[in-house]
Amino acid sequence: MDEQELVASVVTLSQVLPELGIYIDGQLVTPEVRQAMIAALAAAAASATEAPLPEPARLKEYSETLKQSFADLHQGYVQFIRDTQELARRSGELLIERERQFADEAVRQRKLTSQSLADIDLLGRSIKAVQFQDRFAGAGSNIAARASKAPSPVWVDFLGGLMRAVAGEK
Repeated sequence: MDEQELVASVVTLSQVLPELGIYIDGQLVTPEVRQAMIAALAAAAASATEAPLPEPARLKEYSETLKQSFADLHQGYVQFIRDTQELARRSGELLIERERQFADEAVRQRKLTSQSLADIDLLGRSIKAVQFQDRFAGAGSNIAARASKAPSPVWVDFLGGLMRAVAGEK
């Protein structure tokens, strides 16, 4: 333990327990030495804490500097809040625009899909109509052959005539 730590310990003990006897190197510290040590440390502490006050003009300058610093800090904070609000607003607008574009694209895709399905349905119906006409045309050509074999009309002949009437053939 160095000398300054020793003195600080002695002062602390004498302030906390003023009636306590203190021994240094096996010797009891006398009350007069104890009082002298406390007085010396108190004087050193008082002189160390007393800093000369700056001149009033310097205090005013310090005050103005602090005032300006806080004003600049506040202005920066307010600008930061405004910038953050503007960023949030623009991000919201961008998000809404993207959602609108997405919805428009979904509508366009749905319309194209519907049109494609309608075209496929129309094509399927056209193919069935052609197949149906081909069957009746084939049935109609067989009617003449059947007529020579059978003297009376059969239901196939009746159906062939009906198909010709529907298909518009004379």
